[in-house]
Amino acid sequence: MSSSINRKPKSIKSIIDQIVKDKGLDDELSQSVIAENWDSIVGEKIAEFTKIRKLNKGVLILQAESSTLRTEILLREEQLIKKINKILNNNTVTTIVVR
Repeated sequence: MSSSINRKPKSIKSIIDQIVKDKGLDDELSQSVIAENWDSIVGEKIAEFTKIRKLNKGVLILQAESSTLRTEILLREEQLIKKINKILNNNTVTTIVVR
């Protein structure tokens, strides 16, 4: 009898998570979730004038339309990272860079 028969069944979520990880799609999936929730993360006014450019190895790269917005985001960086990671249910984002 094969030992694979005695294994515990995996949840669909754990299988999908493993596929995403194996294919290197972690950042793309996380970036998509952040984008979907951007208004609630930063507020509608800031969201209107900022764009998510990329998430790469924990660094979230944003584009802001003014230096005032860049400053506002960087002053709130720690708070924003906590909100983002709570939505993602992990600690994916470690740094925010605003251009």
